[in-house]
Amino acid sequence: TSNPTVVSLTWFEIGGNVSDDGGFPVTESGICWNTAPSPTPGNHKIACSSGKGSFSTEVNSLEMNTLYYARAYAINATGISYGNEKQIRTVTYPVLFVPGSYQGWNPGDSSTVITSVKDNEKFEGYFWFPANTEYKYTQEPSWVTFWGDNNHDGNLQLNGANLSVTDAGYYKLNVDLAALKHWFLKTEWGVVGTATPGGWITDIDLAYEPTTKLWTVTANLTAGELKFRANHGWDLNYGDDNADGTLVEGGSNIVVGAAGNYSIILDFRKPVYRYTLVKN
Repeated sequence: TSNPTVVSLTWFEIGGNVSDDGGFPVTESGICWNTAPSPTPGNHKIACSSGKGSFSTEVNSLEMNTLYYARAYAINATGISYGNEKQIRTVTYPVLFVPGSYQGWNPGDSSTVITSVKDNEKFEGYFWFPANTEYKYTQEPSWVTFWGDNNHDGNLQLNGANLSVTDAGYYKLNVDLAALKHWFLKTEWGVVGTATPGGWITDIDLAYEPTTKLWTVTANLTAGELKFRANHGWDLNYGDDNADGTLVEGGSNIVVGAAGNYSIILDFRKPVYRYTLVKN
């Protein structure tokens, strides 16, 4: 098994080499991986080649900041052989921690962070806040470096006063750390489009589930298109440019191929926002 040549947020590149077939032709060789040691093709695999020689591949659709075990494998008539095992940890996005009254003022809570998916000092994330929530932003999981807003005007100050929201709700938080600016928006979510009974005018409202932290609804859809939008308006909306379940702000309309009753799920829990449409 070769050492990984690239390790990214949700993928790595790795390969192997079959130097000896033991006298029987190799019918399949590739990479297998898992989150536990000693992975086998029964866990996860990518078949890359056959015969002797080297190969490489990208292992995709992984979780960020997760330790994986990977090794090359080769199969012939006598069975399967493995290369040496590699331990590979995917990387993670830069984050700002968001300690506040809603979570016990704990800057070490890695579940309450906003992320910079482009690593450009612009951070974003969604949170459910109770009424009269106060919070700050910290650079580390500690109080060594933190920012607040002394004048409640959207400008951040080092060691500044608590930020605050009055109403309970689901908030989109944004920080531009280079400009020392922040803003927040209370959101409620719906779907709208030619696939919905209300067309592009009237939303089907989704409901927030505190236990799962998901927005969901079950609704009858027709063949057509739809988008997710906040607060019954178009200032904040999401589509899907690649038809892969990944949400893109202002992205392309989402195609509903067939009429039916659908479970619709909107998921803002991770830095890459996602949705699912499941026909019941």
